[in-house]
Order: sequence, then structure tokens, then C-alpha cells
Amino acid sequence: MARRMVAAAQDASATVPADWQEAVPELREGQHLSVLAAVARQRAKGTVYPPESLVFNALHLTPLPSVRVVIVGQDPYHGPGQAHGLAFSVPEGAVDGGVKMPPSLRNIFKELATEFPGSPEFPPTDLSRWARQGVLLLNTTLTVDAGKAASHAGLGWAAITDAILRTVSEQCAPAVFLLWGAHAQQKAALVDAERHLVLQSAHPSPLSAYRGFFGCGHFAQANAWLAERGREAIVW
Repeated sequence: MARRMVAAAQDASATVPADWQEAVPELREGQHLSVLAAVARQRAKGTVYPPESLVFNALHLTPLPSVRVVIVGQDPYHGPGQAHGLAFSVPEGAVDGGVKMPPSLRNIFKELATEFPGSPEFPPTDLSRWARQGVLLLNTTLTVDAGKAASHAGLGWAAITDAILRTVSEQCAPAVFLLWGAHAQQKAALVDAERHLVLQSAHPSPLSAYRGFFGCGHFAQANAWLAERGREAIVW
């Protein structure tokens, strides 16, 4: 049984895009395999989000050379129909199908509407459109047990996602890192702030959004900074 789980984890490693696997030493050396094996054991016991095919979705949608903005999340949504491998994002059509819009995402859209008057109050919840423009939507933990927030925080994902953030800092053209909340702000030390813009604020959660997320201006600041350096702005 254990051997089958490890084999499944090794098969899953093929879902890491080649450019990221080559660039990130921890991925190139296969350090993520032990984490995937631990996740496979959790899947054998119950539901884990997101589906196995979407664990590395953020890396698939945003190739390393295309990264212009990094938004750091914590762990995937742990309710049914929500997580699809992108921080803060919910699949297209999920809300229409009865899935409740996460309040943090709702608050992100409220801030966007403030920064860009005339933009829709509630745009599509699927943020793949951002990811395809070079917005790396990276959770620091890539999987979670159903109904149990932060349940996979101790499985070893942090070493992998920290390595991804370091690689972006070292290898990408000047980019903007958006660190919302204390957990994301712990990752500031991984970023070369002389090359990149690091913007920090409170988390968009209803518990903290009014303590500095609303009014932060991060989306407009990111676009202005990118434009000053000859990089294309994001269509938020």
C-alpha cells in the first residue's frame, strides 16, 4: 500500500511544469515527492482539495518567465467546489452552482472596484485570467483536508513554496509581491526588495480587511510600478 502511494506521488510529479521543475532546485531534486506521498495518504483517508490534477495549477497557468505579480495565499479553500490550485480563486460557475463566494475574494473585488471606478463590483470568481497575464497566485500550502483549514500545513509544503518564491525573486524580471496578512508577510524575507516591489497590508478577510486592506491601493500601485519599468500592466 505504501509503495502504491509513493508511486502515485511520483506520477503526480509529472504535473509540475518543466520550466518550474528545472528552475527550482527543490523541485528538480524531487523534494516535493515526499510531500505528495503524504498527501496521497490523506486522500486515502478522505477528501483532499484541490483535486490531484490541480495541485500545481498556479505553476501551469503562470510560466516562470511570465511572472509580473505574485499574490501569496495561505492554504486552499477547504469547502466543496472552491479550490482549484490558485490562491483566492474559485472556479468559474461555482458560485452560480451554489458555492458561496469566499468573503476574502468578495473583499478583493470591493478593493478593485474602489481603485478602478467603473469596474464590475463582482467580476468572475475564476482568477485564471490574472494567472495567464503573469500573476502567480501561490498558496504557501498547496493542499488541505475537506473542512479542516491549515490541516496540511505540517506536511512540508512550505519548503517547496518558499523555494518557488526565492526562485521568482532571483530569476524573474522586476515583479510586484503582494503580501496580505501576517502569514504572507513572513515571506518578505525571501524577496530581494531592491529588485522587486513588496507591498504589504492586512489580509482581505472580513476579520482584518478594515484594518488596512481596504484602501491599500495595491492593484493600481502594482500597475504603475510595472509600467515605469516597461512591463505590461495587469488587466485586473
